[in-house]
Amino acid sequence: MGVPRSTLGYPIAGDLSVHLHSICLFTARYGRRMSAAERTTDPMKLKLAQLAVYKVKEGELLSLMLTMGHRLGLFEALATADDMSPAELAKATGTQERWVTEWLYSVTAGGLVKKDGERFGLTNEMRLVLGEPEHPNFAGAIFNGPPLPETLDRLEDSFRTGIGFGWNDHGAGVAAMQRAMGANNKRAHLVSDVLAAKPDLIERLEQGIRVVDVGCGAGDLALAMAEAFPKSEFVAIDPSEHAIAIATGLAQEANLSNLTFRTGVFDDLEVDSADFITTFDVLHDLPFPEAATAATRSALVDGGTWLVADIKAEPGFDANTKIPVLSLFYSMSVMYCMNSALSEPGGAGLGTLGLHREKLTELVTEAGFETVEQHDFDFDVNNYYYFVN
Repeated sequence: MGVPRSTLGYPIAGDLSVHLHSICLFTARYGRRMSAAERTTDPMKLKLAQLAVYKVKEGELLSLMLTMGHRLGLFEALATADDMSPAELAKATGTQERWVTEWLYSVTAGGLVKKDGERFGLTNEMRLVLGEPEHPNFAGAIFNGPPLPETLDRLEDSFRTGIGFGWNDHGAGVAAMQRAMGANNKRAHLVSDVLAAKPDLIERLEQGIRVVDVGCGAGDLALAMAEAFPKSEFVAIDPSEHAIAIATGLAQEANLSNLTFRTGVFDDLEVDSADFITTFDVLHDLPFPEAATAATRSALVDGGTWLVADIKAEPGFDANTKIPVLSLFYSMSVMYCMNSALSEPGGAGLGTLGLHREKLTELVTEAGFETVEQHDFDFDVNNYYYFVN
């Protein structure tokens, strides 16, 4: 039979099983990846591991179906009736029945549409979430399709260099998506709930003061305040040209004379230029939040107020595991928020869950503010609201 030899052709002396065991120990210790046959694997756990990954893939493709549903008006059409056949939905939206049928099967399998025989419809709750664009709970526009290939290339490079890129670099589609993630809800409750928590502030706004909204995005909240308080003057700034373009269009439709939109950042704030400053989901995106906080303090007149809205975060991963969409928040952070917060060398990199109360208190205290008053409103499951004086 001959002398046993290794894969390199050298003779193997002694018991072959002993040598194989030694090879396995060497492999485990020095890092060659062991094959599936070399390690003990639970077949059921292996299948569940595969399923977990494919469920993520399912979500990726289902999100594209929601993008199509919003772009083609399919959800809005479904919301107008108790139920519809594929042919009826196709006729109502100017689309082809075979495509609509397969789309309906997809969103029904995803638990978003109900099915009775070959008729499909939305529950009353899902009508509001997917079928009524003006409702505070509408979320049908938060999907904007896959990221551009160049965005993925830049993101890969950021992992290697440590330097990210800002919201403006993601393009107009992401600006629209950012607007869709909560603007309706905040706009519906900003004046009646948030600002109403400070009656003295409401009184000043009614009399007429200078207000600056920094990081205004597409401008929905600045518009809501300008409409509610016509005697006050509002300036809204954002570094994203795409967001300001959306905001400018909305302002023209509203025909307001007390509101101006322009591109800008915290560094553009002038000393003693505002009585009231607002920032909604902004500070955790900034490379240098300390400088932004100091610029805000300098821009406010004595006795002025700063309203900060930011994610309901706690220090550290384990303290945040109660958040039901925790993976979404951390993924958003890598893609957008932390990315932006590391877009300059030396950036703080706070990210989506980085501005907890302790961090905000530290920032505003160092900048010379005196008090921080936290509010938790029922309408907003994601944000705390802080009045800083």
